[in-house]
This record gives sequence, structure tokens and C-alpha cells, in this order.
Amino acid sequence: MTDLDKVLTRSIAVTDGQRCALPTGETLVVQSIFRAFREEFDEHVRAGACPRPRELVFPKIMDYDEEAGRFVYDSRYRFKTPNWTYSDREETAASMLASSKT
Repeated sequence: MTDLDKVLTRSIAVTDGQRCALPTGETLVVQSIFRAFREEFDEHVRAGACPRPRELVFPKIMDYDEEAGRFVYDSRYRFKTPNWTYSDREETAASMLASSKT
């Protein structure tokens, strides 16, 4: 049994004895994602890192425009630095993030 198989097996049993339905729903989502993207999980394990690194920015929702029926996002969010300030340049933000990880 591989480590990934153990993770899946554990995710099935993790909600045993629970008193609420929410953990069951969450574990079902995890199991579905795991099964649907099993090849990608295997690639990550084999490579020891993400085989397809990419920048994924999830912008902060600032407001909701009821007239337009849309959320207003923080367009500068990708420039946010680890100390919660904004960098004027993307390179500065990226270097600060890289240095905070070491």
C-alpha cells in the first residue's frame, strides 16, 4: 500500500464517531478530489515537489456591487508582502516572499 493509498484509507475512517454531518461532507470532498486527480497527486510524490509550478493568486474580496451583481476585488492583492504591506513592484514582493520562506 502506497502512502497515497494510506491517506485515502485514513480519510474514509477519519469521521468515525462524529456527532455532526459536516466532517462527513468535508471528507467526501477530499476523497472525490483525491480520486479525480490521483495522477497529479502521484506526480507530486514522485517529483518531491509540484511538477507544474505556477502562480495562483486568490484575490481578496473588497466589496459587493449590488447594481452590477459582482464582487469587487483588491487588484493589488498579488503585490501583498508577508508583512501585509503592498509592494509597488512585483519583483520586490516576490523576493520578500522568497526570503521569508528560507
